[in-house]
Amino acid sequence: MARAVVIGGGIGGLTAGIALRRKGWDVIVLECAPKLEPVGSGVAVAANALKALDVIGLGDRVRKLSRIQGQVGVRHQNGRWLTHTTEDKAQKLYGDSVVILLRADLVDVLVEGLGHEHLRLNTAVTGVDADRGIVRTGDGDMEADLIVAADGIHSATRAALFPEHPGPVYSGVTAWRGLVPALGREFQSTETWGKGLLFGAHQMTDELVYYYATDLSPAGAVHADEREELLRRFGGWHDPIPALIRRSDNARILRNDLYYFDTPLPAMHRGRVALIGDAAHPMTPNLGQGACQAIEDAIILALAANGELTVDGELRSRGDLHAGTASLGGRLLGEDRAGGDRSDGDGLGGRANTAPGLPHGNPSRADLPARDIPYDRINTGPNLTGTRPAGANLSGADLPDRDSLGDCINADPALPGAGLSGRTLAGGTPADGGPAAGGPAGAGPAAGTPADEGPAVGGPAGAGPAAGTPADGGPAAGGPAGAGPAAGTSADGGPAAGGLAVGGPAGVWLAGGTVDVRDRLAAYTAARLERTAGVVRMAMTLCKMTKLRNPVAVALRNAGVAVASRLTPDLMLRSMNEILGWRPPAQDGSDQGTTG
Repeated sequence: MARAVVIGGGIGGLTAGIALRRKGWDVIVLECAPKLEPVGSGVAVAANALKALDVIGLGDRVRKLSRIQGQVGVRHQNGRWLTHTTEDKAQKLYGDSVVILLRADLVDVLVEGLGHEHLRLNTAVTGVDADRGIVRTGDGDMEADLIVAADGIHSATRAALFPEHPGPVYSGVTAWRGLVPALGREFQSTETWGKGLLFGAHQMTDELVYYYATDLSPAGAVHADEREELLRRFGGWHDPIPALIRRSDNARILRNDLYYFDTPLPAMHRGRVALIGDAAHPMTPNLGQGACQAIEDAIILALAANGELTVDGELRSRGDLHAGTASLGGRLLGEDRAGGDRSDGDGLGGRANTAPGLPHGNPSRADLPARDIPYDRINTGPNLTGTRPAGANLSGADLPDRDSLGDCINADPALPGAGLSGRTLAGGTPADGGPAAGGPAGAGPAAGTPADEGPAVGGPAGAGPAAGTPADGGPAAGGPAGAGPAAGTSADGGPAAGGLAVGGPAGVWLAGGTVDVRDRLAAYTAARLERTAGVVRMAMTLCKMTKLRNPVAVALRNAGVAVASRLTPDLMLRSMNEILGWRPPAQDGSDQGTTG
């Protein structure tokens, strides 16, 4: 049976483990945290991610946890709507809306789907050999046909595989997240825009409300009292914003600087290693797509590793597949199929399948309209000083889906061999990605580590905001490019970040003696690199719109969003067609379960 080792037990890592198991792989997910704490806040799972979860049989379980209802959208700081939509309209366009739930609840669903016996906690990875398929841990080496790096925005694996890549860069924006007791009355999920300021709120449960806020700030700025900082900025805004801030416990307010990839990776794989989620494409939370893109990555990776995609990232016909050499002991995999028609358009990066009737297009173009969606992850270091913000996932769900629950990859520079080249491995950020708000308001963060993603609400093309919660636009550590986070707090991997060394002669050894996935992973890169790079760019475009401070520019922005929304019904949603209309490749259930 082919073997896969997943580094990081966050949303992306757990989803990858489930998807690979359903394809017949023997899977172990390594998480450095001693236990899966109910950290983070909320997370938004948009229509595209729900369709991906359908492939592994978990879509309906997540849909049952949906909270969003009524109007959602973007407001002026005086409370006037700039643009809005409803859940019913999203259902009509995409067959799904956005599900907002506590990140801890989503993790519980994924752990149950994976099986506790396939999750190994308290296991720190110290190095990888990408060519030979070896994962080094404090408990010894592990052999694998496939290694999945889901170790977050400060991924030490990425730094080792791509040492020349500059890594995440600061967006110029810092974000706060908080979970507070409900107000005793329902309110509509909203995201409010001001002059360089943004505040979103979403009712998570009958007892809890999640909020997030952003403002321009130098990287690493420190505030003595975060609650007072929020009141100073937002105390005069519309109800219920001031009331939510006043209900906050200052000790439980999370603040993180937002980081993203200004330069995409040259590939999302190297040797036997595939990167997913924040490790592969950290983004600002403005589109609420951090966790969603990690889920998409996981589903497509399982297809590619199973030999079901061509080198161009297209689904192979059944006749082109090799006979399976591994299966889960008779496990029924036929139900593992994605529904929906697949188009050949490559909107938003390789083979993004748009919703029926929607135009195709390549969202990675520079002239794409801004996507109006909330944040999805704010993976950044809380209130860190110095050059590198720590990797404490900030936005609830879509913070870069740093898929690891703790500073897990602390390498031992003394390890011999090809696995580590004498550099210290920076720890991954905790996997507690926060919530992502669905719909405009995003689902916010939770107490604990940041990371959240918000729903995406698109405003008029090129203009409108989207609802969503901050998401982990995780921070990037300072230090030499590709070296990992720089000195800082434990959240950012500690001092001296370094990458794992990649070594060993290529192609001389097959871990497990079953499958050589190296060529297959080129299909994964083909299917995902362009799409995810496009999503990152669109999220940053929206982030730039919310950063405007000049009164004239702000007035023009708000007027443009409002007018465009009146002229084009459902503009918030339709501006997100290429993201929300994505569908997994339609699969023949009879092909499930082959890994040879």
